[in-house]
Amino acid sequence: MSVGFPYLGHQPGRALSAARVPAVFDVIHQAVSSRRRIIFNRFRQPSDWIRFVALGILLVDLAVLSFMNTLTRWGMNGYWPGMGAMFGGLLTGIIIIRLSRPELYLDWIAAGILQIGLGLMLSKDAQLVAPSEFALFCLVFVALGTLRLWIGATLEPGKGAASLMAGGLTSLFCVGWAILERFAAIGVAWDVIVATDLLLTGVSIVGFGLALRHPPSMML
Repeated sequence: MSVGFPYLGHQPGRALSAARVPAVFDVIHQAVSSRRRIIFNRFRQPSDWIRFVALGILLVDLAVLSFMNTLTRWGMNGYWPGMGAMFGGLLTGIIIIRLSRPELYLDWIAAGILQIGLGLMLSKDAQLVAPSEFALFCLVFVALGTLRLWIGATLEPGKGAASLMAGGLTSLFCVGWAILERFAAIGVAWDVIVATDLLLTGVSIVGFGLALRHPPSMML
């Protein structure tokens, strides 16, 4: 009489699961490649890089303003939580619209709108007391980070994609930081977490702008 060992041998379920993983990556790769062919002619004007560097510096300035108000407890007149994110998203949208005319780069504009959304939520409730508000805050933050990763991944090679993707990863890291703060009560204000994301996003956009100084074909 033979004894069966169900955990030995070929397991079709696992083989199918393993087969699905490369398939998913293939779909993502095809989507990225297709998107690159569509947007290959973006940001080719000689002055585009200057505007991106200026945008990045402005975002860094807004983040520093948020840090100064929250961490030093100066309580500057006219400042409110989320102000840096709101103005940062607004500046991003305005500059991208000017760069893209007569087209609209909806992915970049959507990133600006999501950033404004983070600021609006903090301006409404700086403590995010309600669980539903915190869940929405994290959802918007995840969407923002994912969109930034998509924007960086679909850039033509040599256009500073790594810089923008690093900004997207920073956003996702900040989401994890926010969740940790929610449950561990470390004592970091939500505005500081958003300002950290804004600061590093500004740095990544400066890096992106500097990469645009030279056409991709001239990059080594």
